[in-house]
Order: sequence, then C-alpha cells, then structure tokens
Amino acid sequence: MIKKAYFFPILAVVAVISYVVYFNWGPSPSYEFKDRSQSEADDTFQLSLASPTLSGSTFDSQDYTGKKLIVNYWATWCLPCRAEIPHFIQLQEAHPDKVQIVGVSVDHSVAAILKYVDETPFNYPILLVSPEIDAIFGQVPALPSTFIFDEEHRLTHYLRGYQPSSLIQSIILN
Repeated sequence: MIKKAYFFPILAVVAVISYVVYFNWGPSPSYEFKDRSQSEADDTFQLSLASPTLSGSTFDSQDYTGKKLIVNYWATWCLPCRAEIPHFIQLQEAHPDKVQIVGVSVDHSVAAILKYVDETPFNYPILLVSPEIDAIFGQVPALPSTFIFDEEHRLTHYLRGYQPSSLIQSIILN
C-alpha cells in the first residue's frame, strides 16, 4: 500500500506524463497530414476559407491564390505561441510577395486578444476560431498548430507545437 505522503506526488507525476504523452503522441485531427513532397497523390485537402478578421475586414483565402498560406492557431495564454508570433511577423515582412500568414486565435476573451494585439505589431490578419473554421481544420490537438499550404492552397505541412523560424522559412522558400 502506498503511504499517504507519496500519493499526491505520484499522482502529479502520472498526470504530467499522461499530458506529455497525449499532446505529443495523442490523436491527430480527423484527416491525415502528409508532406506533399512525398507524393503528389496526397494533395486532397485544399483550403477555401472566408472569415471576418479581428479588425472587421474579411479574410478570403482565394484573394491570395499564388501565394503560400500559413494558418497559425495560437492563444494569448500560450507561451510557445507568443514565442512564435515574432517569427511569423518577420516572415510576413520579409516575403510579402510569396506568403500570406493568418492567425487563428482560440482565446475565449476578445478583450485579451485585443490587448495582446495592441501590444504586438501584427502585420497579418487575425481570425477568431469559429464553428466554420473548426469545420475546415477540425479540433487542433495542440497549440501552437501551423498549417502550411502551397500556392494553390493545397495542404503541404502540418506542424504541431513550437517550431523554429528556420524550419518554417525553409518550407516557405522551397
């Protein structure tokens, strides 16, 4: 029998291990993500997204045909997300003719998003997660989650968790 003094520390360790295992090797969204470079036959998921932005305009993916699209799911309370955002801002600034980035915030508080947006010089549109967006992407299994589409808006890469800017830049420039 486990002594009472050890019960809660053991329970905490089991909870942390379960969390790590689930979010690193747990279930993926309802469709498979495959690197297009492996097989042209995997180009079955093509993005068609139109949604209001946080600023009140409308983001329509069709307006960016010919550019690669990056859809980045994030939240104000997610520290890895906040670490990634400056890389996306730099990437959008450096390659406006090649890529369009769009952020999808999963925050429940619009006030928190607006406060963060006021503090951060976003140069790309921010959407609020909605049932329409969930219908396209499903429930993302982790934050940040990044979907990368080619110039014809076919899904080429899905990146779960924080990614270094060098990886994203290498995908965009190839």
